[in-house]
Amino acid sequence: MSGFVRLPDLIASHVVVRFIPFLILGGCLVLGLVVLYISGVTRRRRLTNSRQGEDVDSFVSYLSSFGFDAGIARSTYEYLMHEESVAFPVHHSDRLNRDLRISEAEVDLMVENLLRVNGRACPPGTRPVTFLTVEDVLRHLQSCTKITEQAPAAAEEDRNNSLRAAV
Repeated sequence: MSGFVRLPDLIASHVVVRFIPFLILGGCLVLGLVVLYISGVTRRRRLTNSRQGEDVDSFVSYLSSFGFDAGIARSTYEYLMHEESVAFPVHHSDRLNRDLRISEAEVDLMVENLLRVNGRACPPGTRPVTFLTVEDVLRHLQSCTKITEQAPAAAEEDRNNSLRAAV
């Protein structure tokens, strides 16, 4: 009987042999997640260190030199710092998803809030499909008309329509 393998030992060795590839795969997955986490932390630390001394005033003055509205630039910067809790100074070229970690749904909410804060409204169908950078958001906000500008135009259009109806 010494040549026979007991059934429990056979099952145990079979399970171990089948389990080893999953163990290796799980270890690689955990290692990959650790590398991604460390990469993200070092990237944010590098951004913070490279942008020391920059603030909302430098952001606004840089964008104002290219014709951006200072009020929109200031409110966007402050929104990103306070509402989205960005931990380093924002640049116009920062990518919303990768650099600032803002999801597409949060970007949509941010655009709606910034339109309301800046007293602007956009006609339906003028929103880009996606916003990739902070500059994309700023360009969209600036392209929307001020609410105070819309009211006289709407009143003029209503008056023209009523004159056409009378004729």
